[in-house]
Amino acid sequence: MMKTATQKIMNSFPMLEKYLPDHDSALLSDEVLSKLSDTEQVFLQMAWFIEAPDKENFNLKLLFNKVDKDWLGFALETINVFFEKDTYLLEEMPFSVITENSMYYNQSDFAAYLSQHGLRFSRAKVNMYWNRGKLPNPDITVSGIPYWELTTCESYLKGFES
Repeated sequence: MMKTATQKIMNSFPMLEKYLPDHDSALLSDEVLSKLSDTEQVFLQMAWFIEAPDKENFNLKLLFNKVDKDWLGFALETINVFFEKDTYLLEEMPFSVITENSMYYNQSDFAAYLSQHGLRFSRAKVNMYWNRGKLPNPDITVSGIPYWELTTCESYLKGFES
């Protein structure tokens, strides 16, 4: 099963998915990388590391030297997702990267998202579920107000679909 951070990369670079297994051979890795743009190379190498961190390495210098600056925030968010969701190393100490592309939903937004996907939720119902502990933990809390990332909302919705 693909890790959450790798899935995040594949959502933005779907053409890389076919190359995920190719990191086992150095010769094959070099051949694959030569076919890709600098930014695609970096994200594929990041995905290889995320999938096998005990075998692969990822050099942050690649982000500095090769990634198009428009993708740098996404790269840092992906690294955060890896450490928070795939390794749970940040479980004790919540950490969040917020960029202008971040999708955080307050209770009203969360209710609207669920309603758009066929569930009848109002802000009051989300608040009641939140108070009863029936919602996932918020990804961030600002001034006592919980906010959930889009990916958290999507995961919660999938729980209703299964």
